[in-house]
Formats: sequence, C-alpha cells, structure tokens
Amino acid sequence: MAEVNRGFWQRYRRRLLIGLVVSTVTIVSSSVLIRIGTVTGLEFSPREFRFRHFRYVEIPLLRLQLTRITRAAATHQDVDFLRGDGFVSSNPELDSRNWDLVSVNRWNRQADGDASFLYRALESAGSGSPWRKWTTEHDELAWKLWPEVQRLTELRLYEFIPPFLDFAAAATPDETLTWRIDDYLADKLLSRAEVLAELGQSRQAAELLDEALLHLADEDPRTEWIRSRRASAGDSVTAT
Repeated sequence: MAEVNRGFWQRYRRRLLIGLVVSTVTIVSSSVLIRIGTVTGLEFSPREFRFRHFRYVEIPLLRLQLTRITRAAATHQDVDFLRGDGFVSSNPELDSRNWDLVSVNRWNRQADGDASFLYRALESAGSGSPWRKWTTEHDELAWKLWPEVQRLTELRLYEFIPPFLDFAAAATPDETLTWRIDDYLADKLLSRAEVLAELGQSRQAAELLDEALLHLADEDPRTEWIRSRRASAGDSVTAT
C-alpha cells in the first residue's frame, strides 16, 4: 500500500512539475511576444485634421495580427489651437474611415508614412510654437494659409507642406502674400500634374490641374494652358 502511495505521489509531482514548467514557458513566451510583437503608431485624418494613436499585437516576422486595434485621440498643441480657432475644420465630404499613416513602430524600429511630413513640420516648431505666434500676429493671412495646408492633406500632398510653410514663414507679410501663396501652390500642383501625366495617371493629373486653376487668375497664361488641356480629356497634360 505504501509503495502504491509513493508511486502516486511521484507521478503527481512529475505532472505538477511539468505543468509548472509549461505554465512558466507559456507566461514567459507570452510576455516576450507582447513585448516584441506590440505595434504602436500615429495616424492623421484629413477629414478631421487631427492625429490619433493606435496599438495592437502581432506575431513578429509573420505580421499576423493577434489583437484588435485600439485607438486613442492624440493631443497636439498647434492642431488643437487651429481647430479651436476655426482655421481648419472637419470636411464632411471626405470618408471618415480614411486615416493616413504618420509613423509605425515595430521592434523599436520606426517607419514613417506620408503624413509624417505634416507632423514633423508642426513638431519642428518646438515648445515655443512659432506657428501659433505667427498665426496670432497675422490673423488675416492665417485664414489663407491654414485652409491651404488642410487642402494639401486632403489631396495627399503631404510632402508639399514643409516647404510651403517655410515659404510662408520667410515671406514678407504684405498685401502681395496671398497672391504669392496662390502662385507658389499653382506651380507645385502643375509640376506634380506633369509627373502624374507622364506616369499615365491621367485622372489624378486632371484633378491637380483643376486644383491649380483655383489658385490662378484668368489672365495668367497658365490658366489658358490648363483649360486647353482640360477641354479634351484625351490630351496629355504635359507642358510643351
């Protein structure tokens, strides 16, 4: 009887030990998986002109998502100021589901998306927030500047934003600045339209040509050039 009891307890201890080892390995593996498989990032909504954080867990290397994506609004000093004072606003015509990537972090490695151009342009202002100061000091011109920035985000032309803001900041804020902003944007839009046309993306090129028209006066030679190209949908938009 005693021999039977000893055998039972030996088997019980063996199973208990195996269970503890398996549980420990599972807990450690799960902790490691969560630590190295956690993906975090930041994204931007052109519709709402705001940022938000996201987070989920995936299997490393395979990139198989294990958890649902959780999201939380991101506070940004300049964006909150611009939204609060009405310089930018929600555009109900855009799809609320469209968010553009600012950055994503995997394994402590960061990859940037197109919207990072906007984020870095605003972040470069630092704690002193010179854009808030500029906006306050040039209220009338700010009503021209920031809606144009928002429009560039709606067109997904994020890379235009940093040089555009640099141009506006360096320009003399006189009565010609509004015209110079329009001229600057028209040149950029036309240049991109030509590139898209050469790549065979005629629909996107036509959209940018129409956008450029909004920044040009009727007497501007570029206006007639655009209209002549848009009059025939089959024509190339590349300048000759």
